[in-house]
Amino acid sequence: RDPGSNGEPRHTEPPLPRVEPARRVLSGLGERLGQRVLWAVLLVWLSSAGAGLVWLMTYDNTPGTPADAPLVWPAASALPRDAAGPTLVMLAHPRCDCTRASVTELAELLARARHRPRTFVVFIKPDGVAADWEKTGTFAQATRIPGVTVTRDDNGAEAERFGVSTSGQTLLYDRHGQLVYSGG
Repeated sequence: RDPGSNGEPRHTEPPLPRVEPARRVLSGLGERLGQRVLWAVLLVWLSSAGAGLVWLMTYDNTPGTPADAPLVWPAASALPRDAAGPTLVMLAHPRCDCTRASVTELAELLARARHRPRTFVVFIKPDGVAADWEKTGTFAQATRIPGVTVTRDDNGAEAERFGVSTSGQTLLYDRHGQLVYSGG
């Protein structure tokens, strides 16, 4: 049966205005604008990420401040200098990532040395931190090097005496107390 043949009037919808082409144009504009905004955001994000990586690589590969080590063993140092041979002092920050590599290099160097200097690894302990703050894996690593004395430098007093402000700085003094090497 046909609709409306049962005696009921047919319900017909009034014709809609033809907005389809206008809707397509506006939709196309919105899509193009959205794509442009998306590309702009992506470009800004990539530029920011790239600039951040460049900054991090520059920072990571910039050497620390070299030591301003005294040319003669500092008389006020609590570390006993070896009057019969050379004395090596490495000043280190126990929580610096690079310190582990410095301590590893020191262990290899001392293992190959024919005449080992009296050696100290001095770990800084700033004022106001926990009592065992310096007792890290790097501290333990240094204590396992044969013949090395590992000490704590409360508030950086020894680092100041030796003119060191960068972790891993190593100083070598001869038996007369003269500086023969400063580096890190």
